[in-house]
Amino acid sequence: VDWLREIGCTICLPVIERENHPLKFFVWEAGAKLVTSKFGIPIPANRKLVDPNILLCPLVSFDKGANRLGYGGGYYDRTIQKLREQRKIHAFGVAFSEQQSKNSLPSDDFDQKLDAVITDKNYFIF
Repeated sequence: VDWLREIGCTICLPVIERENHPLKFFVWEAGAKLVTSKFGIPIPANRKLVDPNILLCPLVSFDKGANRLGYGGGYYDRTIQKLREQRKIHAFGVAFSEQQSKNSLPSDDFDQKLDAVITDKNYFIF
């Protein structure tokens, strides 16, 4: 994260404001105060809203077809879809190499493909 700041990136954290809606993103500085959201998740206290160009997406698993298995809420899929409708963005999965599935993951029409995945041992550009 420090390196991203050094090259001029604004770091933001995802925030769930409404169930089953796209995520919002608030600017976060190292050491800045976090408060607990109504969903029990720490979020930046400053609430300075930004629209990211690059998303680092958590995942449970990914496959060679750029599919991402998330945590089941659909928040990242809704968010990626909304942002892609507005402009060109990049969605990068962040994982350990062991999270790569040897088989194709199930995928529905609403699932959003990743542009790349970065692991502890490799990276994949789709």
